[in-house]
Amino acid sequence: MRSGNVEAIVGSAAAALALTGVLHLVIDLSFGMGWAAVIAAVFFAIIVWRWWGRSIHRKLKNLSRPHARGARAPSRVVARTPR
Repeated sequence: MRSGNVEAIVGSAAAALALTGVLHLVIDLSFGMGWAAVIAAVFFAIIVWRWWGRSIHRKLKNLSRPHARGARAPSRVVARTPR
């Protein structure tokens, strides 16, 4: 299972680089190298955030909470009075 996850991550990284390269080539031929570099960098940053950044951010946020690491969350004890 772990090797499948690694291969999926490597494959998505290769796809991100390929898409960025194609975008860079098209923009370079259309508008010049300066615009191509800027647009390709912004596009790659957006892809990184959408594909991996949000997941990593959520996981780190959950790890900072004590109950996410296996500790029990503090329970609320409500005393009942007999009727």
